[in-house]
Amino acid sequence: MNETNKKLEGLIKPVGIRKDLPLADITTAMNNQAITGNKLLKEFYEMNPVYARFVMLIDSKQFLSQDEYESQLETFYQKYPGYRNAAFQKQVFNNIRECLPAGSLVNVKGGFAVMKTERRHGRSPNGTFPVDCEIIREVQDFKHTRGFITESEFVQVLDVMIDFLKTKILYETNRSIGQGELAIPVRLITDKPSMAAFSMNMFRPPVEKGENSLESWTILASPSFRHPREERFIDGVFKFTDYKRRIILIGGSGYNGEIKKGMFAVANHIYPLQGHLSMHCSSIYDPKLNDVTLIFGLSGTGKSTVSSGVENGKILSDDETGINLDTGKTFNLEYGNYYKTGGLLSEKRVLNALENIQENQIAIYENVVVSPAGHVVFGADPTGNGRVSVQLAALEGAIQNGTFPLPKKIIILSRDVNAVLDPVNILTKEQIIFYLNLGYTSKTPGTETGITKPIPTYSKWEGGPFYDLKDEIIMKILMKFLYNNDVDGILLNSGERGGPYGTIHNVRYPIYVTLEIAKNFINNNIIDGFRNSPENFEVNEKLGTIRPLRLSEVSEDINTSLNASRLWEINGFAKEYEETSRILFDEFKSHASDLMNNPDEAIQNIVKAGPR
Repeated sequence: MNETNKKLEGLIKPVGIRKDLPLADITTAMNNQAITGNKLLKEFYEMNPVYARFVMLIDSKQFLSQDEYESQLETFYQKYPGYRNAAFQKQVFNNIRECLPAGSLVNVKGGFAVMKTERRHGRSPNGTFPVDCEIIREVQDFKHTRGFITESEFVQVLDVMIDFLKTKILYETNRSIGQGELAIPVRLITDKPSMAAFSMNMFRPPVEKGENSLESWTILASPSFRHPREERFIDGVFKFTDYKRRIILIGGSGYNGEIKKGMFAVANHIYPLQGHLSMHCSSIYDPKLNDVTLIFGLSGTGKSTVSSGVENGKILSDDETGINLDTGKTFNLEYGNYYKTGGLLSEKRVLNALENIQENQIAIYENVVVSPAGHVVFGADPTGNGRVSVQLAALEGAIQNGTFPLPKKIIILSRDVNAVLDPVNILTKEQIIFYLNLGYTSKTPGTETGITKPIPTYSKWEGGPFYDLKDEIIMKILMKFLYNNDVDGILLNSGERGGPYGTIHNVRYPIYVTLEIAKNFINNNIIDGFRNSPENFEVNEKLGTIRPLRLSEVSEDINTSLNASRLWEINGFAKEYEETSRILFDEFKSHASDLMNNPDEAIQNIVKAGPR
């Protein structure tokens, strides 16, 4: 046993350890912590009865008809007109969250809520570093980090963190991510019981170690431990990943997503180096067609809406999908889903699951508002990153275990606020790789402070911060997968249409439009139509993609929008379309500039698959 492993084994021996507890025992510990939180919240609402009434009203939105809700809301606003102001409403929600100490647990229906995670409400990319070692130097590109930390610095922090944790009551869980031959054992040691429960939701049960098993990883996570050099690591928040020792250190942050994405990044590093794929996408399985569809898209593009909105589809994965190219199987890396609460009012299947949590399950909420009745208020999301973790087994129509056929269809969602992209673009195999690597969407005005116009956003493989390998490594595996299998793909604009941003013509496609297009692609109507009646399709000269002139299985509203440039022209903006599209598509091409000098002919064909 090496020196590092001796230190880790020594960590789990103190009297205070609660080693590898089942979820029921972890829940007991969380209940003990939640008593104080509930008491403080109850006192706050008693002292602020108008706040309580308003929050109860917002909370009832998911249970009332729209007419009933609007009637009650209007009556309330007439009595308390200040609450009409959106900034004032946000301040109300922030005041509620601030009444509890950071990290405090509150009992809610079906589980627990952390109303305010310690120091961070989301991931901390500026504190995320790989550890420099010979294993990663040849394969990493470091595009999404500010460099790396040295091995000596990592070992120093590890030693101090172990000494710190020895003074705490600890919780250990032994789980895994991935399935079959690609399962990665992962042990979590933390001083936060809600993090232990989160790992039970999101990571899979432990696997027996076989001769060809992947090596195990260890995560040490402590929100109360901060890096001593706060001038370099803001508030002492950090996440270090050591591929040599197979250890992740997470300190200073109570945000559970750091644990989930830490191991996802590990899979994204390990799988491609073994010739397999780990993708940041939803996946659905159609039992009738015996077919898997991958659905890619950054936050706000509608990925979860599409995956949960296809009636015949069973949700295989909401966020992380693995593909074993040796066995020809697709699988979910995770055991649960991790939803943003801000958009759940329209996700009836998810709301129903959260309303009917079974005894052997638990929902864990973060950065949310809780009503006096003990419900999470889905209509309130003051941080912009309210979250809930729940096992897949709670979701009707979801598949928690098992492997399935290789995907035959790929949907790449993009919210193009510029309204330049057509709603349907049929892609070649090279274009599928190009647009996955591009990872384009738009930052929407109003979602972040200071953003007043659409800002193009690019995130390679639709999850840039979690991919550290050089692009050509993943490109070559994608080529093998796509070229050896019958796979179709579309680029689907779930964003705006009609004209320049800021005009009355620039409006977002309704959800039903995105869903109709996705369903018709999944049901083979679009591709079969192209193959059987090519005269009903045309080439988009700017992108080199194929767009339909008309689709037979969709509403007329969609057919009038199939050609984005034509729609701009009808609305009197033909010249503006030419300029806006030129600027955007030039950005698309510049994104691939790093690969233009790559001598590999196949990669050059991918570069050429971009805009003309």
